[in-house]
Amino acid sequence: MKKPALVLLLLFIFTGFSFAQKNKRQARIDSLISILPGVKEDSTALNIVTSLVNLLSASNTQQAILYAEQGLGLAKKLNKKDT
Repeated sequence: MKKPALVLLLLFIFTGFSFAQKNKRQARIDSLISILPGVKEDSTALNIVTSLVNLLSASNTQQAILYAEQGLGLAKKLNKKDT
């Protein structure tokens, strides 16, 4: 009888931990999306887009692809400015 109780306890702990991590990830995504429009198109914007791609790749691949394409365009644009 102790084993099922222990298994249930561990299940609740891991579920709670997973939920907390998901909320933190979503809060970070929301934060980055909100500041992106106000950032100058430079390496900072590229870093933000890269972070968004990394965070979204596990949960929203379509949106991650859109940001990846945006980042690629920005990287090409920044590379032209440097040369």
